[in-house]
Amino acid sequence: GRPGAGGRQGAGSALLIGAGFGTVASASGLAPARALLGVPGLGALPLRIERLPLSLAWPAQPGAATYRAQVFDADAPHQLRLDGLFVTPVARWPDDLPDGRYALRVRGADADGLEGRDASALFTLKARPEPPFVTEPQAGSRTPDALVTFRWARNPAASHYRLQLADNPGFDPVRDERADLVATEVRLALPVGTHHWRLASVRGADDTGPWGDARTITRLQLPPPPDALPPQASADGVLLAWARSPGDGTRYRVQLARDASFSPLLADEQTAQPSWLLRRPEPGTYHVRVQVIDADGLAGEFGAAQQIDVPPPATSGWWWLLPALLLLLV
Repeated sequence: GRPGAGGRQGAGSALLIGAGFGTVASASGLAPARALLGVPGLGALPLRIERLPLSLAWPAQPGAATYRAQVFDADAPHQLRLDGLFVTPVARWPDDLPDGRYALRVRGADADGLEGRDASALFTLKARPEPPFVTEPQAGSRTPDALVTFRWARNPAASHYRLQLADNPGFDPVRDERADLVATEVRLALPVGTHHWRLASVRGADDTGPWGDARTITRLQLPPPPDALPPQASADGVLLAWARSPGDGTRYRVQLARDASFSPLLADEQTAQPSWLLRRPEPGTYHVRVQVIDADGLAGEFGAAQQIDVPPPATSGWWWLLPALLLLLV
């Protein structure tokens, strides 16, 4: 017969195939020989995998319509563990593969199903004991509390747990680590700032499983109380003022009461201005305090309460009270 591309037609229906070529048989006979797909690229496959179900990905291969992916024991290359045909360059298996060392073998196949050359890569599966489920704090939490409770569900396979805190998502360096947590919660003091944290389960004495997904918690700085300024009197009353707090969107909460315990309240108002008008008060003692609320709605502590003693007027009319009122502000 005449030589074909990558091979030559033999006697009868036989087709001799050269190295690196292949053909597909069908009811109509043998297709012409053609070059096999090359070796898929597995260089980016992670050396260690810590999550199940198993999902292994590689770059798409030109000319590949499907991919054959197989997993073998690394120390027993003929022991097939997993086998699958995938239309995308990602192999996913729901099988409960035990932890261990394995070899992945992948080859692309063209539209006719002709499979190409194999690529192999070793990897280690270390997915157990699984990290515990976190219950609090939630990811991205923000709190003004200096003491924060970390809490998680119990993992039956774990003898204890590890918790790490860091100032960066790479946990390099680890700022604080608790490696012997038997209970499923711990209460820690956190400085102001954003903290990255993660949990792992430990089986037995030192068989540490993979770290769970890292989370962040931010300890917020409470806005400080404002400094009181001298009051200003007018025909409408007494204007109470304080130093403006930095930052856009800041508001101020003003409380007024007859009693130093601020119960009951005569007024409880918010204002965007660093001042508040006490309109023509009746004679007697008043207590006033101010709290700063930042743009995120975080409220600081109330400042020191101020006491105002309004004496009875010597004659009718508000104006007679003004000089005495201002002198009695303490």
